[in-house]
Amino acid sequence: MVLAYLAANAPASATEAVLNREDLAPRTRLLEMFTALAAGDRTVPDPLVAALVEYPNGAHVVHQAAAGHAQRFNERLTALARESGARDPERTARRLVTLYDGACCRLLVEDVATVVADAYAMAASVLRDAID
Repeated sequence: MVLAYLAANAPASATEAVLNREDLAPRTRLLEMFTALAAGDRTVPDPLVAALVEYPNGAHVVHQAAAGHAQRFNERLTALARESGARDPERTARRLVTLYDGACCRLLVEDVATVVADAYAMAASVLRDAID
């Protein structure tokens, strides 16, 4: 059941929708995925984070599935960072994933608007450092 839930909800559909928008430049998609955290269909807590916390044993099938989803998300952001002209797209993606995961956790304890504004500003800084 958990595996089916992960397949349907990780990453969140609002985030996927932003990352799939071909009408936006890659850099814009990387930024706008943080505004997707405010979407009404957002699952809190983040399904990947919740699964990894509940199943910390790396040998468990749920942990492996969540880690696989997380790896694909990282690879997707790496590709967008590369398309954006990042000098080190892998590092840029790692930083954005870390920021995204942290923002997803902050949604549990803080106002959505505050989390989104802070995460967006930090993501913009990461991208300025990586590209400009």
